Amino acid sequence: MWIRRRLHVVAAAAAIAAGAAVALPVPGGWVPITLQTVAVLGAGALLGSRDGELAVVLYILCGVLGLPIFAGGASGLEVLLGPSGGYLLGFVAGAWFLGYLTPRTGPIRWWRSCADFLLGHAVILVAGYFWLSGSIGFARAWQAGVLPFLPGAIVKSAMAAGLLLLVRRRGLTAATEVGKDSAPPR
Repeated sequence: MWIRRRLHVVAAAAAIAAGAAVALPVPGGWVPITLQTVAVLGAGALLGSRDGELAVVLYILCGVLGLPIFAGGASGLEVLLGPSGGYLLGFVAGAWFLGYLTPRTGPIRWWRSCADFLLGHAVILVAGYFWLSGSIGFARAWQAGVLPFLPGAIVKSAMAAGLLLLVRRRGLTAATEVGKDSAPPR
């Protein structure tokens, strides 16, 4: 059981890295649009708070240690300390938050799951916004670091909620085996 859980964590970290490979530049922005948030929030929803958070920490650690797995194939500590550092740190909080919100047993409703994923995106965007505003100011951070990401957050939340329903119906959720860090059923 312990080995299976760790393999799920590694697989989730790899999925986050794969999401970073799909990076679209934002005109005038410092941070690209990626599919990472689907993998980050999905890790929390599927693995639970602790293991979802651990997957994100593993991803960040591998990137900081030199694997070119951050957006655009970047790596190193300078990425974590740069303009996108707040979003990366927000990934940790977002994965934990989704793990807490997602019930481990019982049915999941798409609309509720979609709302949870939107809240997870908000956690990430708020962390990124405040980090970025320290470098470029609040107004510019809002324009370049939040607004361009809102339409994608809506689309990715709907997509992630659908994927979560599909995975749960197939019985592939790792966190149902654990149950210790789960939210109460809704």
